[in-house]
Amino acid sequence: MNKTLNRLVIAAALLGATGSCWAGSLDYLSNQSAGYYFNAAQGASTDGAGIVPYNPAGTALLEKGFYLDASSQTLLKMYSESEDAILNDDYKTNHVTPFIPNCALVYNFGRLGPGKLAVYGDAGIVAGGGDLKWDDGTVGTQGFALSSAASVASSVTASLKAKGVPAAYAATAVTGYSTELEASSIYYGLGGGLSYSLLDDRLSLSAGMKYVNAQRSGKIKGTMNFATIYPKVGEWQLDIVDDYDYNAHGFTPVFGVNVRPTEKLTVGVRYEMETALEFEYSVNSLSADASVAGMDAVEAGVMAMLDNDGRKADMNLPAILSVGVDYAFSPKLAASFTSVLYFMNTADYEGMEDDFGVGYELSAGARYRPTEKLALGGTVMYSNQGAKSSFFENDTYILTTSANPSLNSVLAGLGAKYAVLKNLDLLLAGGYIYYIPESATSDAGLDLTYEKQVVDVSVGASFKL
Repeated sequence: MNKTLNRLVIAAALLGATGSCWAGSLDYLSNQSAGYYFNAAQGASTDGAGIVPYNPAGTALLEKGFYLDASSQTLLKMYSESEDAILNDDYKTNHVTPFIPNCALVYNFGRLGPGKLAVYGDAGIVAGGGDLKWDDGTVGTQGFALSSAASVASSVTASLKAKGVPAAYAATAVTGYSTELEASSIYYGLGGGLSYSLLDDRLSLSAGMKYVNAQRSGKIKGTMNFATIYPKVGEWQLDIVDDYDYNAHGFTPVFGVNVRPTEKLTVGVRYEMETALEFEYSVNSLSADASVAGMDAVEAGVMAMLDNDGRKADMNLPAILSVGVDYAFSPKLAASFTSVLYFMNTADYEGMEDDFGVGYELSAGARYRPTEKLALGGTVMYSNQGAKSSFFENDTYILTTSANPSLNSVLAGLGAKYAVLKNLDLLLAGGYIYYIPESATSDAGLDLTYEKQVVDVSVGASFKL
């Protein structure tokens, strides 16, 4: 098999098949609650348990009591891509991820010593983004199939010549190829910590830990069609199935600071250290079956190339720095702004970090309460993945890039929160994410264009006791 083909296969094994839906990071999910579409700029929020993923130090400012926030998101993913130089084809998928659940809780003990103490925790999906299915393959899998078929044809031709078959009869041609791709990437998170307020709640600090269990899987089916003039062979095909898992786990220290210089102004800072994740590749099933006899060497060669069982690779979640500002103009109207940096360029990605700068998000939100029971929210966000042009041009990454392209995006969200009971609020929110199309010419001459859109509908409930 040729060098480029081997690099593509290794890339598929090392990187998995899907990344995040949006965030200034390959894998990290910003939307860790339904309230994210009510207000994406929650870096300085101090309202209920839903703030735990965004402003943990703010939990010390809550009133004494127990708080619970639970939510679920449904995603409609609309992806498309094209290649106009070699494959000359378009590829599309519309796929629904029905549930992305998240839950957070806080217990504030009230005044203990000079300040207030709170304990908090959260659980849910912190990275990944669910599953995807490409029935007609992607630019990457189709390019992989074409390269594989050409290599197989060359190998069969050489084998027949070695057996004394004249060159004119030994010649093997590729007559067709097709692929299917199913992939999933879900990072489960479980975290907790403590927060404490000082100086009459002007300052609060938090420290916690998050456990991440990253679960990735992929299944690629491919069919390659050939024609060999040699009478004993004729037309034949090679069917390939590669079904694998790629999993890791790690821990993340998380620190927070919240400053409230005035009653109306709040500033929140959160820092998450890099999460070390060493993925290990595990084969579920692997096969290469030719429709004619005498292809044992070809089948064995393809399977040996695809077999990465036991391979390990580092694909860490990057360190994260979030700074948010929240200002209450009145009891009814408030606005917020949050900036989040993802240090992709220093995280360990098996060298792929060289193709990234610092990813970032810029978000703004506004909240309005027309009645005592009803609150309305609106938000916008720009996300930059930090990917350099070299990332899209590198043939090593095409399988992963084409499965779920790392594109910059713009998010718009709206939501409504209603107090159905004195201590129970229900939330309905929705968001639309438009990914800015990316075009590139790969090192192998592929002329690529990637496009994505995502629609999110979320429901949540907040409870205080």
